[in-house]
Amino acid sequence: MNDVGEPAKRRSLKIEAIGDFARRKIKPRIRLSGHWLEQAGFKPGHRAVIHVPRPGELTLQFKEDALGSLALPQKSGLSV
Repeated sequence: MNDVGEPAKRRSLKIEAIGDFARRKIKPRIRLSGHWLEQAGFKPGHRAVIHVPRPGELTLQFKEDALGSLALPQKSGLSV
């Protein structure tokens, strides 16, 4: 929250390195967590879509299914 009780519009996050450092198989990771996510409309269990409009820029958007109801979390072998 900022001084007037509104959610902050910007966040500064560190891009972490994860993987096998000995084999030089390292990849970047960004972790998002905090009450500010809920204040921005992202609740636990909801799904989000990440768009990459150009290198160095990500857009995170809440996802609803085609009927307008909340999309249920699905198990997947993929990780983001």
